[in-house]
Amino acid sequence: MPSHLDSAGPSEAQRLGRDRLHNRRLGGLLRALLWVGTALVLTGAIRVLLRDGQLPHTTVPISQLAGALAALDGNALLTLGLLVFLASPPLGLAYLTYCLTRARDWRFAVAAAAVLAIVLGGMALAIP
Repeated sequence: MPSHLDSAGPSEAQRLGRDRLHNRRLGGLLRALLWVGTALVLTGAIRVLLRDGQLPHTTVPISQLAGALAALDGNALLTLGLLVFLASPPLGLAYLTYCLTRARDWRFAVAAAAVLAIVLGGMALAIP
């Protein structure tokens, strides 16, 4: 085999292995966030249901969230679960951008970063 091919960078097999690893990690991150968010929402809803006899219908303002979480308030747990759900897409995009940048796949890294900027910009505009 010619030696000039050895210095061309990672082989196709190495690249595919790295891509699979990143896909598994990204999938694991998103699954973990889904499970954490679901557990928080269900725990909060059950606590409110047991306390009030009805499902929760309010969330806790961000400024009061820490204190309400310290008291294990059901509405606060529900609110935190919803925040975990909302944070999942930007965190996934951030990890994807990181992986693509490390792989020096600049075209897709820029595209992922642009989508992340759009999502974060939309979230920033939605905050009163």
